[in-house]
Amino acid sequence: MFKQRVFLAVLLSGLLTTSFGVRAYAMRGQITKATGIAFSSDYPTSARLEIERALETPGTVFVKGHFINWISTLYFRGDTSSLNQMIKRLSQCLGTTLSIKFDEVGQGYDWFIVHDAQSNHFWITVDMRSQSIILKELSIPDIRSNSNLR
Repeated sequence: MFKQRVFLAVLLSGLLTTSFGVRAYAMRGQITKATGIAFSSDYPTSARLEIERALETPGTVFVKGHFINWISTLYFRGDTSSLNQMIKRLSQCLGTTLSIKFDEVGQGYDWFIVHDAQSNHFWITVDMRSQSIILKELSIPDIRSNSNLR
């Protein structure tokens, strides 16, 4: 009798767990243009426009993008000069934080950017295998405090 009760308790627990399991949902999708990243609702329009202009730096080619919740990833092709310009322009945008790293990606783009809309942090990853980017000509601008939006 005891074994039957234990078996029924385990069976009932399993049924309840699978029937009433908690599911987490995320919003995700494709980004069709470089300016398609998210911003917090209180982010100033002028600062948003400044970032969008930086992401459309002449000479850069937007390849593709996607987002999951407030995190956006944008993929670009371009040469060293266009990457230098984009980095410089993003570094001058108010309210942003910029990080740059190097990796051997080799996926049909020269760099990609991950943007967190909550912190407005941009992580730029430069593909060290890119035939278009000459690493010794890459120019990393001076970092300045740019957290004051208002």
